[in-house]
Amino acid sequence: MYFGGLWPAEAVGLAETYLYLPVQGWGSALLHLTRPSFGKQWTDSGETHNDRGLKNRPTEDVRRVPIPSHLVAVLREHLATFGTAEDGRLYFSEKGAVVPSSTYYRVWQEARLLALPSTIAASPLASRPYDLPETALRFC
Repeated sequence: MYFGGLWPAEAVGLAETYLYLPVQGWGSALLHLTRPSFGKQWTDSGETHNDRGLKNRPTEDVRRVPIPSHLVAVLREHLATFGTAEDGRLYFSEKGAVVPSSTYYRVWQEARLLALPSTIAASPLASRPYDLPETALRFC
């Protein structure tokens, strides 16, 4: 999420078919949908997540995200290790479901403390997964 500047709802909807991951060099991801979490009572499908278009863009719009070579290697390793969900998503729960927002929020809080210098970890910078696109732009 961080390296690609993805919103959490974009990351949980990311599928292998929309990735270009060459053996060497930069790759790319074509983002065209999000899977925001609303809760079952607020969706037409009765599922926790609904498929939506990209935030603040026309429904049919696509956003191309460049992927640096080191992240291409990480994604290739992730796919080789974990595979994909039945629908091709990269990130999924043990049962193949969409990863709940509470899970990636908890993991981000733990990872943030381990990865960031204590002065930055104590600041509000990138304190929530939803802040990652803005934070990624600050450090480009």
